[in-house]
Amino acid sequence: MTPNGAQLRNAAKAGDLFAVRELLRSHPQLADSADKEGRTALMGATWCGQADTLRALLAAGASMNARERPTDATALHYAATVGSVPCIAALLAEGADLEARTLQVG
Repeated sequence: MTPNGAQLRNAAKAGDLFAVRELLRSHPQLADSADKEGRTALMGATWCGQADTLRALLAAGASMNARERPTDATALHYAATVGSVPCIAALLAEGADLEARTLQVG
């Protein structure tokens, strides 16, 4: 069975660093795969406070400024929302867009 983006996103949220690295090693194109709302593995790792997994995804080329729909939130927004200082620090160290704004929805 060919791995898919959902497997990577689930491993990232769970902090399964081994699975994330293996999936990205064999299928690097998954680094920026997103679900139908535009949520990436990087966003999932950030939402769950998985800073080591976040760093592995960034090292594999995941876009830290990807935006989810419909709010245009980035991984940095997720990190700030959940108060994950290690994730915020890692994203800022790698150059996350500090000026990114979200949209008002609803």
